[in-house]
Amino acid sequence: MPRLHIDTDMGVDDALALVVAEHLDGASIAALSTVAGNVSLRRATQNALILRHVLGAEARFPVWSGISEAVDETPSFARAFHGEDGLGGATAALPPETRESADAVPSLHQIELAPAPVTILGIGPATNIPALVELYGKANVARIVLMSGAFYDVGNITPAAEFNAHGDPAALARVLGLGVPVTFVPIDLTRKILLPRALVDQWQRKAGSVVRDLLVTAHRCYMDSYRRWECIDGCFPHDSIAVFAAVHPDRFVEVRGRVEVVTDGPERGRTRLIPDDSSHIGVAMGGRLKFVREFLDSMEF
Repeated sequence: MPRLHIDTDMGVDDALALVVAEHLDGASIAALSTVAGNVSLRRATQNALILRHVLGAEARFPVWSGISEAVDETPSFARAFHGEDGLGGATAALPPETRESADAVPSLHQIELAPAPVTILGIGPATNIPALVELYGKANVARIVLMSGAFYDVGNITPAAEFNAHGDPAALARVLGLGVPVTFVPIDLTRKILLPRALVDQWQRKAGSVVRDLLVTAHRCYMDSYRRWECIDGCFPHDSIAVFAAVHPDRFVEVRGRVEVVTDGPERGRTRLIPDDSSHIGVAMGGRLKFVREFLDSMEF
């Protein structure tokens, strides 16, 4: 069972990914850190605390605050898709006890850990990942799984780039140079799974829970954005696919190779794959995806 350290910018699909990780057999969340991306670092941290609270007693993982800016200090938010609060406005209806202050959350440079093996799952820009590898020790990081990149598909933030890769391409390039095994879960793969609006409507019709109501409200806003921008009645659960790939890598097909990242200019964040079977980097491009769809269809929360 991989121990997951989840590094997240806590938007709508991040929230679903966290719920999936809490319910997926074989997953164990060791810790969660936040990064600026879909929203600011502070907002991402507040959202992480909210999700931990509404998940209930089983969610015992610590939350740490990460780095507030990309290496080149270029901001890259996605409020048009995720709403001002990062969760489609769903936080407005939450009871006061869910609103823990982000001020008390320790930052990465304040953490000391006993050595223990971990898989780092990055579902935001890669800003924190080098610091996390240093924190755990390279020998203790089994692999890094990144929801990042667009290799043969068009980008979703610019024609050249996927959002997370575009958010901090310099940090992403640094991660690839660490020598730790890396698996990309790019939008080439995540766009193969559609979370339809009809399924979210089914969630709403079930007996209510705070986490379910939060996800329904957040996803309805998120899907409205997808309808405007992608002309689909649903959304792509990008970050949840990365959770499945981190926990059940045997169900995915990877292409191994060197990955080049464009760090500036008009193609900022573009990722290029040069096939090489000896590389420590793999790009998940497909697999037995029926189990992903079935899990999302039947998930109870």
